[in-house]
Amino acid sequence: MQDPTPLPPPSGPRPWYYRWWFLIPTFIFGWPVSLELGLMSLWPVWPVLIIRSPWHTGFITGALSWAMLISTVAWLGYLAARPDTPVNPLSMTFQMAPGIALTVLTQYLWARHRALSQPSNRSDVEPNDTAEGIPRRRRRRRGGRPGRSSRHPL
Repeated sequence: MQDPTPLPPPSGPRPWYYRWWFLIPTFIFGWPVSLELGLMSLWPVWPVLIIRSPWHTGFITGALSWAMLISTVAWLGYLAARPDTPVNPLSMTFQMAPGIALTVLTQYLWARHRALSQPSNRSDVEPNDTAEGIPRRRRRRRGGRPGRSSRHPL
């Protein structure tokens, strides 16, 4: 079983998309205040960054990010279901496209940054299949136990 405690944040500077100068505008322009004004152009960026962040593990930021995601999806579903929708669905798509594209970009960059910053557990040299390269327990069981046959035939 894995330990339920979260991993500590990576050491070193945060990437540019996890700094406050980027997170504050994505938070402001991410709420679905008005589709007519275009204030939803960065919708999924902030909540996805906060949910996947090792630095923002607090209850308030997590609850706020989930609330932003769920309320926006519910509001867009409500607008799409109304027969007298004041906003064209094509314009909604174009307004959300920059935020979705930026979300995909930041998540790609974050996955790459995490992979590069974590030390690799595998070595470049594979151990050979001789007795020296095999752990002691496997070496002992390899020949089977003397005087006994397997209960499970091949």
